[in-house]
Amino acid sequence: MRPPLDTITNVVIVIFCVVVAGLYVRGQFGPHPAPALPQVKVGDQLPKLPGYDWASHQRTLVLAVRYGCHYCEDSAPFYKRLAQLEASGQLNNVHVLAVFPDEQIVAQKTLEEEGLKLDFRSSVSFDALKIHGTPTLVLADSSGRAANVWIGELRGPKQDALLEVLGASIRP
Repeated sequence: MRPPLDTITNVVIVIFCVVVAGLYVRGQFGPHPAPALPQVKVGDQLPKLPGYDWASHQRTLVLAVRYGCHYCEDSAPFYKRLAQLEASGQLNNVHVLAVFPDEQIVAQKTLEEEGLKLDFRSSVSFDALKIHGTPTLVLADSSGRAANVWIGELRGPKQDALLEVLGASIRP
């Protein structure tokens, strides 16, 4: 008969080997986290957009949206308000521009369904803009440099803060 210490030692060695083997297998075949994607940030130079000249306006508020994005759909009333403020001259030289990765017909239909009358560009590369989530709003200066960035759906106080940055009244 073996001494109890030998038996315990052998059991501990076997358990250790099973744990190490399990960690190895999990590391080789388990899920790997996706690498972090570069995100647009203040100070970034935005690329040229098809048919749009950054210098045509002092500042441009880029609304990066896409068809089927429920956060974008939920934000449509706020975007409508931005369009109305621009049309009435209350946005302090800010032009609102919607950009879509979708084709023109899809982008146009999306705007119509939401009742939005906005200048827009379609088939825009969100990778080139470093936009990986919608909605994303970017306030750019006349050279296309990002002055402010808002990522995700904006609600209440965040909408008011954006309107203040734009120099608009925060009253509905």
